[in-house]
Amino acid sequence: MTLGRSKIRMVVSDLDGTFLDNDSLISEANRLAVKALQDQGIRFVLATGRTHLMIREYRRQLCNEEPSIACNGALIFNEHTDEVLYSRSILEDDVSCLYHYLASNNVDFLAYSFHAVYYPFNSVRIKFFHDYNQMALSGGSTPVTLFPLEKMFIDNRLVEPIYKLFIQTDDDQIISDVKRIINQTQGLSSVQSMSANLDVMPADVSKGTAVQRLTEYYGLSIDEVAVFGDHDNDVSMMEVAGLSFGMENGSELAKSSCTHVAPPNYEDGFAQMVEKYIL
Repeated sequence: MTLGRSKIRMVVSDLDGTFLDNDSLISEANRLAVKALQDQGIRFVLATGRTHLMIREYRRQLCNEEPSIACNGALIFNEHTDEVLYSRSILEDDVSCLYHYLASNNVDFLAYSFHAVYYPFNSVRIKFFHDYNQMALSGGSTPVTLFPLEKMFIDNRLVEPIYKLFIQTDDDQIISDVKRIINQTQGLSSVQSMSANLDVMPADVSKGTAVQRLTEYYGLSIDEVAVFGDHDNDVSMMEVAGLSFGMENGSELAKSSCTHVAPPNYEDGFAQMVEKYIL
């Protein structure tokens, strides 16, 4: 379905592999595209599997004051007003169950809370956060607080709610075991946000449901929303939005679920589609 340009009132975009280039930076073309949206009164919302703590510098660069969708929809937070519009955490027993399985199998995984990211001592993925923190500090933004996994518990109880577990592995047996554990619970869901990973969130949490919540919050129709994404965790919002773009560099599922396939992220596909279909 192709909509008239004037009908789009909110644009929601994934970050990695979609809005950011392959160096995790905002291109000048994409920055100007967001400014053009803002100048026309069209809301621009970031929707990511990342923790909300890891998008502050991008929001600063974009002068973005809208709420952001983080942890694949488990948290909708407005950094500008310090307002939580929605949050749902993983049940403590489910966190503990997965923690013990993953730790005992030496799996690289991270746990996202409202205040910090927890990581194992041998994590490879944590370098991604160190790189972001360097960029954030150079831009004057607050870096992500990082704690060893052991600090996530005191007397075998969680110190704070966990919104998402990020599991990095290409071991099919590990993925199979985690999915089996998820299927045995009533409170978990999972989705891939990139290759060789699995995101675990509370049940019924997705970017799609978060987009619907924001649409209702702003009093918009879902037909007035355009979304951009590149991977399986973006499909849920493609299925609900009036206009959707899957990046050419994205997963086959994402490209088959959208209304339009956009040029790849490293060719400013976001900016090209905003100019062609929305502005």
